[in-house]
Amino acid sequence: MKKILYIIFLTLFTYNAYAEESTHSLKSYTGSIDNKYNISMFIEDNFTGYYKYHSTKLPITINREKKKITGSDKSEFIIKKENKTSLSGKWKNNGKTYNFALNDGKCLGGKVCSYTIISYNTENYSNQGIYFDDLGICRISLSVYDDTEKLPTNMSKEKIYSVLKEDAKKLDGEYSGSIRVSYFDNNFVCLYGGASFYYEGTAHPSFDFGGSCLNINNKTIVAYKLKDLIVDSPASRKMIMKEITAYFEGEEDYSFNEEDVFGGGEYDIYNYTIFEQYAYVTFDSIGISIRYLLGEAGRSQDFFSIPVEKMKPFATGDFKKMLESK
Repeated sequence: MKKILYIIFLTLFTYNAYAEESTHSLKSYTGSIDNKYNISMFIEDNFTGYYKYHSTKLPITINREKKKITGSDKSEFIIKKENKTSLSGKWKNNGKTYNFALNDGKCLGGKVCSYTIISYNTENYSNQGIYFDDLGICRISLSVYDDTEKLPTNMSKEKIYSVLKEDAKKLDGEYSGSIRVSYFDNNFVCLYGGASFYYEGTAHPSFDFGGSCLNINNKTIVAYKLKDLIVDSPASRKMIMKEITAYFEGEEDYSFNEEDVFGGGEYDIYNYTIFEQYAYVTFDSIGISIRYLLGEAGRSQDFFSIPVEKMKPFATGDFKKMLESK
């Protein structure tokens, strides 16, 4: 009888609360196409990532299938030879074919080879943390238990589980959070975390998201505001207004002027400016929180981003370093 009760308890515990880990590899290459066009390639799990020409510095996303790597620019890297540190073969695009060779396949900055996603789940709660195995540094996605900015970044996997478990205990309602790597090079690994949640007694979910980047060299994790990534200038403001107008095209409830977006208007009691909002970095865009521009009624619209290509002319700080990274 005791054995049967133990099995029932174990089954219920497995259903109601469980934790899991998944480990992922990170790698960087340098090389050239036709011994003429210098490129770098960064790849995760030997499956996805990006490459960029040193001349343009713009990331081109890629996906790999066995012996072929396909870029978002319709390029193809047909792999003929491969070992732990090199790839070589034929590059094809727009009717042209050249040899390519990628060498020095190594961990990011020679320091970060992998990371582990740590998940904790119950019936009404799921959330994740990320742990950089080679540095002993972590990040919780979006914590209900505490402000993640106040949590120590140097924690064991066991401590991450403990924080996520305490989140679940303190929660009233439903919560679903996740975290993932959104960009990486030999100096930075950037993260994106999102969550949806129901407060007790509410009929509709709320959404939130956030981003931060690990500086591999000084082992710190930083959350950026838009002003940390691009300069505030008449030209950058004009670009932002154009992108916001296009984003809300056809939606009458969202018609913004420059005072709405950059502050200083007669009725701007919150002194809102988009440059003070948090932003996150991905392979091909910069995401910007516009939650306070929209208000609670527009929370589902708060997934605004601008392509890296349009942000590049205004890049500053760490974002500029990312573009220039090889």
